[in-house]
Amino acid sequence: MTSYFNDSYFWVVTRFTGLEGTAALKGWSGITTVVWIASLPLLLIADLVLG
Repeated sequence: MTSYFNDSYFWVVTRFTGLEGTAALKGWSGITTVVWIASLPLLLIADLVLG
């Protein structure tokens, strides 16, 4: 979740969207948090199927 400044993908998305500074960090934090939370049910289902 905290791979901002050393993650090249973060900088590519930031440059192409035109976001700067705080707006980019807030947006990226929100997106990665949603993806992280959404992956939990999928991991639980995979555990039930494969485990």
